[in-house]
Amino acid sequence: MNFPTGVANVEIIPETAKLGLNSARPDDIFHLLTAVTQDPARAQDITAAIVDWRTGNPNALTLFDQYYLSLTPSFRARHASFEQTEELLLVRGVTSDLFYGSATHDESGRLIPQPGLRDCLSVYGSDSMIDINHAEAPVLAAVGLPPDVITQIIAHRNVAPYRRHEELNPLIQFGGTGGRRLTIGGNSIFTFRSTGRLRLPDGRLSDMS
Repeated sequence: MNFPTGVANVEIIPETAKLGLNSARPDDIFHLLTAVTQDPARAQDITAAIVDWRTGNPNALTLFDQYYLSLTPSFRARHASFEQTEELLLVRGVTSDLFYGSATHDESGRLIPQPGLRDCLSVYGSDSMIDINHAEAPVLAAVGLPPDVITQIIAHRNVAPYRRHEELNPLIQFGGTGGRRLTIGGNSIFTFRSTGRLRLPDGRLSDMS
């Protein structure tokens, strides 16, 4: 929505566009983190920390518990399901930029948002099928879609959303195991998010959002 003083972007995001934080396979989380961080070693460390957090271990301190207990204030991992996605901010290796996402400038100077873990993982997320119209590129990569298929999906939905399941048949055919995990819509849980950017005196939009 455009206003004289700025622009507001309102999103209605189904949680099936995200991987289930408590149910996603470690391999899916690793591939997601690799796509977001571009650092496989860092992705492996954070994956191990997430799995440790959500895995019961009542009888002994893990290496991650020892790290958390060395902090001030100290704490222990839940060793049970994540109750809210924001708990990721407590997990070793997860920074604010990694969780909330960041932004880069393209060649023309436009601000291009980069998704964070909150855009890709959710306690209400899917453990199998992923909504094709809203899943971020790292989520599509995490379920096994090749880069050229991801590019095709994003180009398509920038023009119009996928509306009929028949439209997914070519992606299922050429997208391998990842293609078979694509769907339209899903459960009835949604995130509503509104982002605003002020307009500068010269008419350009501020980088602040």
